[in-house]
Amino acid sequence: MNVLLLNPDALRGSDPAYPLGLAHIATAAMKAGHAAEGVDLFSENCPETAIFSTIESFQPDVVGLSVRNIDNQCMRAPIFYLETAKNLVHTVRKRFYGPIVVGGAGYSIFPREALDYLRADYGIQGEGERAFVMLLEALEANSKAFSFPGLTRRTADRVEWIPNVPLASLEGVWADRSLFPPLPYLDAGTRQFPVNIQTRRGCPMECIYCTNPWLEGKTMRFRGPEDVVLEIRSLSDNFGIARLTFVDSLFNHPTSYTETLVDAFLKARLELSWECTYNPRFHDPHLLSKMHDAGCVRVSIGNESGSNLSLTALKKGFEREHIERSVLDAKALGLETVCFLLIGAPGETKDTVLESVCFLDELNPSSVVVTLGIRLYPGLELSSIAAKEGMIDPRQSLLSPAFYLPRELEGWAESFFLDEVLPSHPNWTV
Repeated sequence: MNVLLLNPDALRGSDPAYPLGLAHIATAAMKAGHAAEGVDLFSENCPETAIFSTIESFQPDVVGLSVRNIDNQCMRAPIFYLETAKNLVHTVRKRFYGPIVVGGAGYSIFPREALDYLRADYGIQGEGERAFVMLLEALEANSKAFSFPGLTRRTADRVEWIPNVPLASLEGVWADRSLFPPLPYLDAGTRQFPVNIQTRRGCPMECIYCTNPWLEGKTMRFRGPEDVVLEIRSLSDNFGIARLTFVDSLFNHPTSYTETLVDAFLKARLELSWECTYNPRFHDPHLLSKMHDAGCVRVSIGNESGSNLSLTALKKGFEREHIERSVLDAKALGLETVCFLLIGAPGETKDTVLESVCFLDELNPSSVVVTLGIRLYPGLELSSIAAKEGMIDPRQSLLSPAFYLPRELEGWAESFFLDEVLPSHPNWTV
């Protein structure tokens, strides 16, 4: 089958992220013998023209599009990205009359509601390398009745969904970037390293607000270090990429795998600068030093708070001392350090907010990203807490952005950070 894959331009104007998920899906489809074409609307000045011309020249049998984010997760000024995706479905329908399939991390949080809202035909929830290929096989066989894990379908009167099952192994998982060249992302003027790569999936943590365990499963699965090195080399050889972001939820866990991975980088003598997430719970000075030797230049330390009360409420699994060790050891190596304040943990007060600000003042990381209010998602513990406290209706759809923020902080938190903290902290952003 001819498969056309589209990346919406919802993040135009902000720090962009390369459509890694679509690259993985394209690779899986081509491995299965299908022809694939991609249109990245991030780099297209006339999206409708690009879509129509590709539909005319390629004659797709299936069109797929990725929904990476539902919204910008900003309580102060929410932007609903799903509207852009809905308009994209409408645009495709003008010239294409076959099945339209949606997927992606954002979509996968709301498989029924998002599919119904977008008015697409099918959805793939969760990891798509297997499920999307199964859908293509069913459509190619013109099957009238089919079902498998991860499939969502919209019928005349309802939306049906079968929860996905994570891949047992990541062996052979690969991202061919030829359909979505990464070069436009390097020229976007971003402060980040926008070209991304993944070495493992799964997250065993218990954070009460985070969707990662739901999206990837709680069991961790790993790519072979040799495969990762080959993918990095292909990025260098084909596109001249020498800066990467590792998007693993827990890059430094388990330590044994990460050490094997960075040893492979060192052995291959990769000329590479990279950044990653770094969880203070699993801080290991020896591993961090090896990461630095292998090209790591920046770590995003997912601290979220500087108050033990808030860290406990969020079920982060570590305390202030773990954050302190991680930041100080990273700074000693010359690494850039990015820390985070997620304001709005259950029980958060003005005192815990001030404690967090003072704590990060003392640590003085390279930058701090502040988020006011925590985005609520279905099925998570924080959403249950919000319902019990009367912040949301237990039956309401959370597709439209809803946030958790203790009432004591309403109004005060925003003015405190914008009027008092940011003017004296040029390396902090809200």
